[in-house]
Amino acid sequence: MLTILLNPSNPEPLYQQICTAIREDIAQGVLHPDEKLPSRRALSAHLQTSIVTVQTAYEQLAAEGYLYSRPRAGYFVDPDAPLLAHMPKETAFPSSQPAKTDPDDRIVFSTSGVDLEQFPFATWAKLSRQVLSSKQEKLLQSPPAMGLYELRVAIAAHLRAFRDIHAAPEQILVVRNICWGFWCSCWVRPAAMPWKNPAIPRANAFYAATVPR
Repeated sequence: MLTILLNPSNPEPLYQQICTAIREDIAQGVLHPDEKLPSRRALSAHLQTSIVTVQTAYEQLAAEGYLYSRPRAGYFVDPDAPLLAHMPKETAFPSSQPAKTDPDDRIVFSTSGVDLEQFPFATWAKLSRQVLSSKQEKLLQSPPAMGLYELRVAIAAHLRAFRDIHAAPEQILVVRNICWGFWCSCWVRPAAMPWKNPAIPRANAFYAATVPR
């Protein structure tokens, strides 16, 4: 039985309040794995809110791995949801971001850190479990020398759509880092090798000085 109490005066959106209440019920054992949740219409009538609000909450929880849906059957508690509910809210890794001094400074455009407040840990854990359970053999295999074919297909599609560069996946080489890229460029004619700008002036200068024209 759900224990949801909405507070309209709370600045937190109603759908997030529903999400928080369901997460707490899962963590406290009120909701059990594979237990069916009330329908969207029934819960919205009980909470006196819109069906869209309940639907948004259910979809958010499903994306985080707390719920799963069955066609024409509704939403159910995911068997792994209790593990997610007991995950620590804070990570033990120290943040590399400087302390925020400006209250309006809500976005950090750092290229070497992760916004721990915004990172979707629950979604990451759910996808990690899916990969571990369905790709066990491939995870222990060495990747192809030119990079995963699926990744090269996606890169080719991105280049075609956003850069107007028509390249086949077989023409794309995925390297570990920029040093590998410099090494590979010595074996390829520069005119035939489109180079993604790494946005590092010293790296661009090194590339211009070492690759023959």
